[in-house]
Amino acid sequence: MGAASLLDGVRQARYSVQQDDSCVEQVGGAPQTNVKKHSFFGDKSYFYGSNAQDMILKTASLADIPVIWDILQAAISQRKEDGSTQWQDGYPNLETVTDDFVKGYAHVLVENEVVVAYAAIIFGEEPTYNDLQGEWLSHSDYVVVHRVATAPEYKGKGIATLLFEKIEALSISKNVFSIKVDTNFDNFPMLKILEKLDYTYCGEIVVRGAPRKAFEKLLK
Repeated sequence: MGAASLLDGVRQARYSVQQDDSCVEQVGGAPQTNVKKHSFFGDKSYFYGSNAQDMILKTASLADIPVIWDILQAAISQRKEDGSTQWQDGYPNLETVTDDFVKGYAHVLVENEVVVAYAAIIFGEEPTYNDLQGEWLSHSDYVVVHRVATAPEYKGKGIATLLFEKIEALSISKNVFSIKVDTNFDNFPMLKILEKLDYTYCGEIVVRGAPRKAFEKLLK
């Protein structure tokens, strides 16, 4: 199935979901939980809320696309409220998500079949990274992480941090020991996460005419 016809199908499915409140609750809703602290991965205990061990990182399905787009739209609005210029130029959009799905980049973090976070995970070269104004830590194979977003109901519970740790485990399982990521200068929540997880600032790249901070982490 081509990206254009797939996008039409997603739009039709999204319209059908919007006509049925029960479907909206089933597909996009998130259960309310009693917030309790849980630790994972040794001393780095960032996650609060549901049990982190119940979270699964998996390749997104076609049925996940409307939910992913809802999560990204909420993140776009949040960036605007925060005064950030990131994601205020029409990117990402539903076509971006559909393209991620077609190319196998789309991944979701799921708890009890509920999508709680999204990321495009790319095992391959990112062309813009070849023009880094700075120096990467390594020049071997790497994984790129783009379009990270957490469902609004799960904000403030360390989900994005857990997502990155799951991506690290996935990368190691594929014998890739470098993760590269970029973000806006004013995306302070993401900058904080990267600092917390020991990513190294390597320089700047330019994405759609705007400078971005670029980071790399070498996995052991």
